[in-house]
Amino acid sequence: MSSDQPIRILVSDDNRDTCRYIAQQLLMESDLSVKVDAAYDRDETLDRIKYAKEPYDIVIADLWMPDRAGVGDKQGGLKALQEAKKGSKPADVIIITGHSSADTSLRASLTGARDYIIKPIDYERLVRVVRAICAERRMDAGEAPMRDHSSELTTMVGSSPAMIELTTAVGRVAPTDSTVLIVGESGSGKELVAEAIHKCSPRADKPFIAINCSAIPDELVEAELFGIDRRVATDVDAREGKFMEAEGGTLFLDEIGDMSLEAQPKLLRALEKGEIQRVGGPLTRCDVRIVAATNQPLEEAARNGKLRRDLYYRIRAVTIRVPPLRERRDDIPMLAEFFLMKHCQKLKKHVFGFGKNVLPRLMTRVWGGNIRELRNAVEAAALQCGGVLIRCDDFPPDFWDQEEALEGEAADRESSNSYLRMLAQMPLSEASAEFEKYMIRNAMERANGNVTQAAERLQISRSVLHRKIKAHQIKRES
Repeated sequence: MSSDQPIRILVSDDNRDTCRYIAQQLLMESDLSVKVDAAYDRDETLDRIKYAKEPYDIVIADLWMPDRAGVGDKQGGLKALQEAKKGSKPADVIIITGHSSADTSLRASLTGARDYIIKPIDYERLVRVVRAICAERRMDAGEAPMRDHSSELTTMVGSSPAMIELTTAVGRVAPTDSTVLIVGESGSGKELVAEAIHKCSPRADKPFIAINCSAIPDELVEAELFGIDRRVATDVDAREGKFMEAEGGTLFLDEIGDMSLEAQPKLLRALEKGEIQRVGGPLTRCDVRIVAATNQPLEEAARNGKLRRDLYYRIRAVTIRVPPLRERRDDIPMLAEFFLMKHCQKLKKHVFGFGKNVLPRLMTRVWGGNIRELRNAVEAAALQCGGVLIRCDDFPPDFWDQEEALEGEAADRESSNSYLRMLAQMPLSEASAEFEKYMIRNAMERANGNVTQAAERLQISRSVLHRKIKAHQIKRES
């Protein structure tokens, strides 16, 4: 297959509008070179697959399809799948259906379906699968796949406003050679963002090297980063450091706030002058882009002397914040499906999705470990799952305990919002008095009725608090 030959796709569905819309979605993707045909019943589908002059590369088939006479066949898509898998050049098949069942999804997988998509069709997922198939087929033909920077962001899964803002920031900074600082909580996916920056940059074909600064003992950090010269000692082997391993590419320094003070001046020199110095060796030119990450406030580290101020100002020039999972809960179903697909490929298991109550419950859980915790939870559930859909009891026994905390937080927020809406309906003088009353009651509750402690919380004197308690007619036991 040469680059000027489009990928041949057959879309099969008895709903002509569905066929037309799938074709439109695929043809609108500028990085995909495809030719799309359509078939509207089972028999036409089988004939097109059998007698095509050029075999189809991809078949996208509805599960339930009528025959030529209009008689429905619940196995029509599976028959198309079986036919497409015959011959020396079998097609990749994607089954779509509005009539999903565990049995048919399992049969589709075991027969060799590439994916099984439930209606209403997730077109973003469909295009992603088609794009992956196209890339694989071009590579199998001995070609370099067509480069599409947008597809490099597929590991950054999500469509929430927070993720759109993040991917926009990545797309803006990736083509430059600027040093980038990625900030975010532990487990939020900072290394994935660093990889996306690298893959979308002009350095994409060069190495991406990651190193965790907190995992290296202080006495070894210089050797790990900059290398050791062969002239150091006769019993010490010379070796390249991470900078030289990343030559021409990107070096990702995770937890940069934990780097030893002794190594920081050398890192600053590498950033400003493009020079490194091996332990016991001379200065050497090095062409590396630095992407750093931290889960701690670096400004505080600079203020406390743990991080050189000049290095801090140098690396923070372009900063990207990775949102925690609690700020992008709408992405949890998509992330869970993505992790399940990856784990099932790795574990060679046939688990096709989640039971009806699982994803809503995942969205209400507290995720202290962010995306990493979600990924590990999905992998554990996939291992435990004995069917084709993950159920709530496939997760560890104490896994769902975290739901209650979030529900309590949500109730508190709703109560606060209701209270604020009530205040907004009052005249200013009444609202001010009501809010003052609320603040005093809250302080007294927290202080278990102790006026001195409550006054300290409110930062007023005891005598003033006594007067206000009397004016608002607040009972001391409250």
